[in-house]
Amino acid sequence: MHDASASAPSCVAWATCLEYYGLADASVLESLRGMLTATYQRLDPLLPAEGVFLSRWRLRLNVTPEELDATRLG
Repeated sequence: MHDASASAPSCVAWATCLEYYGLADASVLESLRGMLTATYQRLDPLLPAEGVFLSRWRLRLNVTPEELDATRLG
């Protein structure tokens, strides 16, 4: 059986993108940081577990900054 949550972006991924793109203020980001667990998540769960670790968000950045910039809208 396919687990749909395995391919869905995590809350951590969304929070990281909100911060990266400047779409949320500090109070929202701090609220989201309060929900973090001890486990590091991959930004893209479908890509290999490689790349740098962002301890602020307990995230494995398994895409390049250039790839993130390419997805920016507007």
